[in-house]
Amino acid sequence: TDHTFCTDFAFAISKSNTELSDKLKLLSKTKAQKLVIETEADQKGLFYACIAGYKPFNMYPNLLDAIYASYNLRDTNNGYPTKQERKDINLMAQKKVNQLYNTFLEGIEANKNKDYDKAIECFESLNRIFPSRENYNNLGVAKTRKALFYKVATSEDYKFKKRFEYPLEIDIDSRLNQEVTRGLDDNSDTMQQLLKSAQKDFEKAILLDPIYTKGYINLACVYDLLENYYLAIGTIDRLPINKQNTKDAQRIFAIAHYHADMEDKAEVIWKKLKM
Repeated sequence: TDHTFCTDFAFAISKSNTELSDKLKLLSKTKAQKLVIETEADQKGLFYACIAGYKPFNMYPNLLDAIYASYNLRDTNNGYPTKQERKDINLMAQKKVNQLYNTFLEGIEANKNKDYDKAIECFESLNRIFPSRENYNNLGVAKTRKALFYKVATSEDYKFKKRFEYPLEIDIDSRLNQEVTRGLDDNSDTMQQLLKSAQKDFEKAILLDPIYTKGYINLACVYDLLENYYLAIGTIDRLPINKQNTKDAQRIFAIAHYHADMEDKAEVIWKKLKM
């Protein structure tokens, strides 16, 4: 929670709205905390609506009017911002969320363009404000994709490229196809560090949403790259049966079984996937 919000916001509007600025500075601690909570709710609601594909902006004034009318609330309440002032506060929240959403889109685009350092920077900055399953997932994908630059390709990777593509997924509606590149032995530490960091990101995404299928699949990919093959298999086993049977889940399931010296099991899965 941003407990400095009232002071910061008061300073930000001090020139454009002196009266509201002074009122915010004088709010009691309890009322200020309530305002912080409401403002955070506005910001998070707007942000999550954006990344879900909706356009929530410009709805708030009419919604607030309807709420006040429904509950017969007065436009002015002692010691609390007026209805119009709450609209002004929401407008500031909208501007901030617009900036954050643009950062989210920049991160998605950077991931697509294989600019993983930029993607990592974007999603790390978002997580400092809105730690969400999507942001942690996309951050983990960027780190994992960057780690793959250091992976030494095996003969199987070259011979059966489609079979050994990791089904890493970003949110929203973007697929990443692996391109295996030969790394150097002295880069193995960098790869390990990126993968272990990505592991934590996917675990946080799952912690925020225990039924987040993409998080489990991506985590299984990281476990396999870390040579924790049985953990990769076990991660897919944690999914509901209908999710285990999805194409992406079965792809990493096959890869992990192959690397765990269960080639027959992997071959059965690949034949079902027609790979």
